[in-house]
Amino acid sequence: MQGSTPQHVYAANLKQEFGYPLRTPKPNSRLGQPYVKEGLQIGDVGFVDDDGEFIWLFNSKFPLSDSDKLEKLPEEFHNRTLTPPDTFIEFPEPVLKHGFDPETVFTFGVERNLLPERQRRATYEFTATSKTGAILILPGGATLSKLEDKQKLKEFRQHATKYALQWCQYAERDSLYLITAAYKTKTWTLGSFYEGLPGKEILVHQQSGENTTVYRWEHQFNVHHRQGPGDNDGDNQTVLVQGFRITMRWDWLRMIERVERPERWFARVLATFWPIRKSLRWLSQTKIEHVPTRNLSQPVHPLDVINRVLLDKNPRAKVAVTHDNAWIEMLENGLSHADLMQEDRVREFIQDRYTWDLDPEHSAVYLRSKPENTNSQIEPECNPEDSSTLSPLSDDPRFTVTNMRLENIDIDRIHAGVSILIQFGNTTRRTENKPHASVIEWDDLITLPSDLPINVTVCAAFQLGSMLGTRPICTVQTIDTTELTGGTQIVRFSVGKVESCSSLLITLVRHVSYSEPHWSDDEDSVFVEQTKLGFKALYSHHDEPKNEYLEDSLECFRRALEQCGLHTAYRATALFNLATARFIKYRAYGTYNELNMSIALYGEALKLRNSGDPDRAATSLLLAQALVLRYGQESDESTVMQIKDILADIHPDCSRHHRTADIVMRTCRFYQAFDSGNPVELDELLRDLGCHAYAPPYGFSDRPHMLYKLSVALWCRFQRLGELGDLELAISTLSNVIGLTPHGHPDQAGRLNNLGGCFLTRFERLGELSDLEDATSTHRDAVDLTPDGHLDKPSRLSNLGNSFRARFLRLGELSDLEDAISTLRDAVDLTPDGHPDKPRCLSNLGNSFTTRFERFGELSDFELAIAIHREAVDLTPDGHPDKPSRLNNLGSSFRTRFERLGELRDLEDAISTLREAVDLTPDGHPDKPGRLNNLGNSFRVRFKRLGELRDLEDAISTHRDAVDLTPDGHPDKPSRLSNFGISFRARFERIGEPSDLEHAISTHRDAVVLTPDGHPDKPSHLNKFGISFRARFERLGELRDLEDAISTHKEAVDLTPHGHPHKPGRLSNLGLSFTTRFEHLEEPSDLEDAITLYSHSASVPIGPISVRFHASQNWILWARRMRHPSLLRAHSIAINLLPQLAWIGLSLTHRYAELKRNADVAREAAAAALDSGFPELAVEWLEQGRSIVWGELLQLRGSYEQLSSAHPDHACRLRELSAALEGAAATREKHLSTFSESTDDPMHRATLTLQQVADTHRTLAIERDKLLQEIRRLSGFERFLLPKDFSQLRASAHSGPVVILNAAETRCDALILLSDVDHVIHVPLPNFTAFQRSTDLQGILKSFLRNALVGRTDQIERWDRGTWESFLSPLWKCVVEPVMDALAFSMPGELSRIFWCPTGPFVFLPIHAAGLYDAEYSAPGHKVFDFVVSSYVPTLSILAPSRNTHMAHNDDFRLLAVRQPTDGSQLSQLPGAHTELEHIKKSLG
Repeated sequence: MQGSTPQHVYAANLKQEFGYPLRTPKPNSRLGQPYVKEGLQIGDVGFVDDDGEFIWLFNSKFPLSDSDKLEKLPEEFHNRTLTPPDTFIEFPEPVLKHGFDPETVFTFGVERNLLPERQRRATYEFTATSKTGAILILPGGATLSKLEDKQKLKEFRQHATKYALQWCQYAERDSLYLITAAYKTKTWTLGSFYEGLPGKEILVHQQSGENTTVYRWEHQFNVHHRQGPGDNDGDNQTVLVQGFRITMRWDWLRMIERVERPERWFARVLATFWPIRKSLRWLSQTKIEHVPTRNLSQPVHPLDVINRVLLDKNPRAKVAVTHDNAWIEMLENGLSHADLMQEDRVREFIQDRYTWDLDPEHSAVYLRSKPENTNSQIEPECNPEDSSTLSPLSDDPRFTVTNMRLENIDIDRIHAGVSILIQFGNTTRRTENKPHASVIEWDDLITLPSDLPINVTVCAAFQLGSMLGTRPICTVQTIDTTELTGGTQIVRFSVGKVESCSSLLITLVRHVSYSEPHWSDDEDSVFVEQTKLGFKALYSHHDEPKNEYLEDSLECFRRALEQCGLHTAYRATALFNLATARFIKYRAYGTYNELNMSIALYGEALKLRNSGDPDRAATSLLLAQALVLRYGQESDESTVMQIKDILADIHPDCSRHHRTADIVMRTCRFYQAFDSGNPVELDELLRDLGCHAYAPPYGFSDRPHMLYKLSVALWCRFQRLGELGDLELAISTLSNVIGLTPHGHPDQAGRLNNLGGCFLTRFERLGELSDLEDATSTHRDAVDLTPDGHLDKPSRLSNLGNSFRARFLRLGELSDLEDAISTLRDAVDLTPDGHPDKPRCLSNLGNSFTTRFERFGELSDFELAIAIHREAVDLTPDGHPDKPSRLNNLGSSFRTRFERLGELRDLEDAISTLREAVDLTPDGHPDKPGRLNNLGNSFRVRFKRLGELRDLEDAISTHRDAVDLTPDGHPDKPSRLSNFGISFRARFERIGEPSDLEHAISTHRDAVVLTPDGHPDKPSHLNKFGISFRARFERLGELRDLEDAISTHKEAVDLTPHGHPHKPGRLSNLGLSFTTRFEHLEEPSDLEDAITLYSHSASVPIGPISVRFHASQNWILWARRMRHPSLLRAHSIAINLLPQLAWIGLSLTHRYAELKRNADVAREAAAAALDSGFPELAVEWLEQGRSIVWGELLQLRGSYEQLSSAHPDHACRLRELSAALEGAAATREKHLSTFSESTDDPMHRATLTLQQVADTHRTLAIERDKLLQEIRRLSGFERFLLPKDFSQLRASAHSGPVVILNAAETRCDALILLSDVDHVIHVPLPNFTAFQRSTDLQGILKSFLRNALVGRTDQIERWDRGTWESFLSPLWKCVVEPVMDALAFSMPGELSRIFWCPTGPFVFLPIHAAGLYDAEYSAPGHKVFDFVVSSYVPTLSILAPSRNTHMAHNDDFRLLAVRQPTDGSQLSQLPGAHTELEHIKKSLG
């Protein structure tokens, strides 16, 4: 019914007095740029379809030339033989004026909640007050384009009347619209509902950018909403229209010689079992709302009711022409909105307040207001001989029906014929069974009594020739003939529901004696009864789809067939009925056996129907269509020959039968080309089919399957060639397929899944947010309709997960990312091993884990991503078309891990993998540019790491290819331009060529301009753009460039949401621009801003560690320079980041390299703490910064006694993980290719490659980190294995004083720890303050050792005492003696134990030998060993006392000691080594 169409719901509920609302205001893009730019124009002629779009036919002022006719007209008009009328009307330019104010909102069925802005949860808030309603929001208001000249309006009406027949003939419609006014806007959003929940809220969020507006609707029931583009230069979106409604009588229209519609009775038979209205209702639930409406009536318009009344009042009129002003005026004069759509109320209102004029020349009727003081209606003159005119009847008791006409009846397409059943008393009379059309007339003569009530029923049947199996569609009404008066009378009834426009006109004449044909049913009673029961069950299935109804119908039709002998006259009918029921079951449930059975039954029925049988052609066509369906699945060429033979006896004329046969054969050829897999053949077929291929006539039973195959062909060609037109046609075709697919059909979910994939691809190509929303909702519907256990459930879940991930990347909603991972994980879990879709599901899941890592920085996500991508690649066979895509994903993951962890092996793996992906991608493939882009990025990253210029040249060349191959308008074009610009800037920084820098700025500018506001990549492109501006300033010194850099970086920072992983880098880049300006202008505020930005960058918990650590170093640098109070906090942040920079999951080589690069971090932090008077803090930072590797190695070997006693399970897991992690690290360092442990160990790993060893190492480190976080959530273990504070550290001095020697750039200090002293004894070393002094002594020592010659005897060679004195004396005077004094070691005596903990250059100086060695100092008291026995410790933790002081004696104690060999080694002998080893051996027994 029309009442369920989206436009009808919207228009019927948006009740206002400005015009008729359009649910699709956007102009049709197929009509050319001028039309799209302006939108609807005054003088446009067309109609409104069920989706609320004005279908434009032509403009009454401007003729169409032959060249642009096909371009501008909709597809369904391309094959018309008639042209638009060549007579046009001239009129002045319309008046353009203000229409609606900004923020205008029209509503019905809802109440707007006007709250203070601070209390609002959304831009617009509504509460539903009714089950049906509509909302139109015009944030920018609207302009009104209107033809105001009343004389011109009158000429418009006359013009429309004159050419109404031609226009309706051309459009093949009984009703058209001539536009005289239009309300237009730039941006809008609207919604409607018809199953609402009163009291529930509807929220509309408006998100505005510089040039666009996006709306997000939230609702607790189904609301069909849409929005405009919001980025127009002018008002071209038409939300309301006014104009003339032109309505023709169908009986006059069908007299006109015109192009016959392809939709006839045979086209309705089994086109689809479900009526269009149910398809539309289901489509509205899935948000796939636009379906082809060429042969459907337009949505109900108020003028339809008014014009129908006028035509009924004037039987001689052929056309009624009425302006929208009429119903608007009626509303103003008191007619309610509800009454406006009720014909009886409109009739009364017109009778009371209006009159009409009849134009005899054009047989047209017009409505006009009744003159004042006129209380009666002047009826048109009646002709008593005209059977359509009312006249009195005499009292004769008998009547005869002479004519019946059924108009606009809405029946299901399953039926072939329609008849009228008239019952009075025990007598039944039935008319001829006629093909369904918009108007059906019967001239059957049926005599009726005048003393009995007469029941009239409209019926429909499957066949024309047989009167069995008719279905009552509706009982029209009971006629009481006793109330009829007059000789001839037309009785008109509405058919169906109140809002239906269907009607039945019955002409009754008195005193006419006609011979009446006798209708009798003399068929076998069992046969008739079973046939009727079969149809009853079949219709029950139609009303409430259940398999049991179909089974009942099949059983009844089987019994009916059993009653027919081989030569019974009704056997063909019985076979046909049973075949039809089986065919319906196949179409409804996809049961392939039912298709084969229906083919066999249709074949038998065809043999029994000779050439004179009225149903032979229909049987032939249905059999051929069933065979086409089977051929579409089996591709058996013998089936094509069989189809040709069946259709051979259909005459090659212009009949509907021949046209359908032609469609069947074209479908066969299409399947042949499709199954051949030959792209050339398929391309040729698509060209040959032209518009027919994309819009085969409705009613062809194989239409859904054919269109589905066509959409697949178009999709494949798009994948091959990347032509956007193929993708657009694929989407349009699939939308048509879904509109023709009944709800619950087994193919419904699969077709929705494919449509969702097309929407997602178009979003990736064009970036339209509406496509992304359509993709997500359509994929969700596909999943919901797929039962658990279905083989395709995993793949559809995977596609839904991809849509969620794409929406997260576009909108940044974290819930979408979590939904993506959850859905994709389900898809992988449900896909059995060995299934061909397993690699694809894995690859999609890996992409989502990568996305979550990029958002939150969790290494566990990334390790999972790489492992999953590697598995996907391994499971994809060589030569598979998806192999390059999966290699690309894996290679990109390797590069991302390198950027996070810095392992060079990852970068090499990334380049080799991405190179393979590019090599395997054929030229012309739409994914080639993206893979080239990724490879170029990896080349540039390797250049940055290794400095090889060749890598940079490769990066620029590869990025250039990626940009050149990316079409303009592609959503990835900006990002590829941005990467291209980075490579240019890198070459400028290396070579210094100014042109490279200009190229970089130009490409970055293009990237920013091409990226729409609100796009998540906009901040990234701005950030890179700002870096290039700063580089040009540093080269040329133009302050304008620096200002541009700062403003661009500011915008990048402002657009980056809090918590985004790239926020620290963008903050740091902005800070760098401020410090650059400070160095140039010396404005203190710039430095203050820079320090603030660096502090924010370093302090956020999310983002790359290297970026945050680098920000902390800049923070320290500038805070120290201006003595900023945040200096200590900056050092604290840097100290805390250092362990993450040298993460335990990295190789030892890598960790030590990181610590070596940042060796001074802890020393400088300690110096800053000492400057501020916090020596205890200095000790804590030195311990924390110097014991990263050593301390963690000790932790791995810990016994965790306290944890074991409180939480033994956690302690056990930690010991197992620590042991496995230590073993993995050792294996990795030794470059072994395998790592294995016993099978009962929870950390068991099978034989592993070197790469797998590294993966295992990282995985174990991640698991251990997570376990430590879990332990620290336990009561009493909040500081478990975290850095110790001073109160804990001083216990390390239990065996003697511990002296930390710290050497920083600005000062050197000794920090003494005593176990019984609660503070640090701070000994500044003022005579050793120059850092260079310690490094100089280190250099002297190295020189001594190189020149020292040690003999091969047991005698120690004599040294040059003068030289050593000059070296050891400063150590005593400047370092050791101040420490001895602080410890009060003034006189030699019993030697004490002392532990030296040197840092920096002190590590290489012989502190234990410091002293004065001249002869005059030969007495004790001038050397360190006169006072103490010296030992060295790398950290304080190594001296920490054990918690377990009662360890049991272990008889299995062993020691490995190795001495220098005494054989003929070329090495210099180490004196005393042999003797020392013997002493150790003796001591151990």
